[in-house]
Amino acid sequence: MPTVYLHGHGGWAPSMGFTQVPKKCSISFYTHFAKLLNQTMVEKIFAGTYLGDFDRTIEAFGTVPNLKMSSLTAAQRQWAINSTAGSGKTLVMLPAAPPNRHATLAQLMEWSVENIGGEIDFRWLCCQSLSLKQQGGRKLGLNASDRTAQDGHAGQYLFKWVENGVEQTRWVNSNSSIHH
Repeated sequence: MPTVYLHGHGGWAPSMGFTQVPKKCSISFYTHFAKLLNQTMVEKIFAGTYLGDFDRTIEAFGTVPNLKMSSLTAAQRQWAINSTAGSGKTLVMLPAAPPNRHATLAQLMEWSVENIGGEIDFRWLCCQSLSLKQQGGRKLGLNASDRTAQDGHAGQYLFKWVENGVEQTRWVNSNSSIHH
């Protein structure tokens, strides 16, 4: 079963609903839901040096949030192409921004099955940012950056939020991280 990396910026809002993984396919996520995928982890995944486990894998007919992928910049997109050249890795990315383009996970999986093949092991290589209108969630870890693949930060998340007009940061150890 070929592996297809869905790579870009990503997020989800409750209004986007859910979708079903196609038959004979699966999708794996490297980070927890409502967390940001750090570039350090992407670099290691592309280089084949990432040793962590997936946060979760959803098999065929399983239900997943219908995440939205957005375009990378031209420089980010070219870096991904250069980083995987000759590796045999299959990337699915949107055209570079600007303008910013969007596609849902359902659309990306459907396109991939039609154009690459009917049995695919998808890997979501985007953030899973959760878009909520209420304030204050970032201080509690909503959309924290997963830094588990960054040297010196195994099992840690970086929380960032603005308080009284000043950006605040805090490193938090995950006591439930499955990353090594």
